[in-house]
Amino acid sequence: MDSFSVEFVLPDCTSSFTGICSLVARTGSGELVVMANHERAVMDLPPQALLLRNEKGEETVVLVSSAVLTVKDNECVVIADAIVFAGSSNKEALERIREEIKKSADGDSLLAEMTKGDLMFIDMVLKA
Repeated sequence: MDSFSVEFVLPDCTSSFTGICSLVARTGSGELVVMANHERAVMDLPPQALLLRNEKGEETVVLVSSAVLTVKDNECVVIADAIVFAGSSNKEALERIREEIKKSADGDSLLAEMTKGDLMFIDMVLKA
């Protein structure tokens, strides 16, 4: 089966996967499945869990926040503010961070609007 590579680019590091057969993501208009030799594409991704499936059928769940997905020449690049591999987060620390952010999220201010996306991402990570 044909495969492709996926690279996650963050402000402070990168993480790469090879031998990927499919990547499943949600977009504003529905679910997208990227497979080998996919046509070129660029899309904005809401905070979500991306599902990567490799040649052996093994699945990796990667939670992304504020991401853009680029597909080109059998390579996917996900540029994101943050990623978390499902099951690898410090949930106690996230709970403390969430409580601090919630203090800023009250009201109708610009800061409150900005923090709602962060809270959604943290809640998604805590549920994973």
